Amino acid sequence: MLGTFREFVIDEIKAPLESTLISIAKKFRGKIGEMRKDNTTQPLTHVLIDLKKEFFEHYCNNSKKELLDSGIDMLTWEVEHDPHYRWIFNWFYTKLKEEEAKGNWWVHIEPFPQNKCWR
Repeated sequence: MLGTFREFVIDEIKAPLESTLISIAKKFRGKIGEMRKDNTTQPLTHVLIDLKKEFFEHYCNNSKKELLDSGIDMLTWEVEHDPHYRWIFNWFYTKLKEEEAKGNWWVHIEPFPQNKCWR
């Protein structure tokens, strides 16, 4: 997606989607609060809580932090409360591991694209 179509996607698709995701996450946090290990039951939720903490020890792009924080929370909430989506998430995880084993999914073969965003 190069050229003017890229700008269209950024301005007309991604920006409103990002804004909506952040707004929904704020609404959820306001009603339910932060998810912690002491107020959740699913082992996968606990893994995601730990990974989110570790991720933000490295990720330092303040302009996208709120978006990523909201997205990770939305995934974590779904894994915690809905077996339907927990199963789907696990299916994708399993398939990604299979593709990695076949050499079709590369993990960290290049440095982070913006060196000021990762420590």
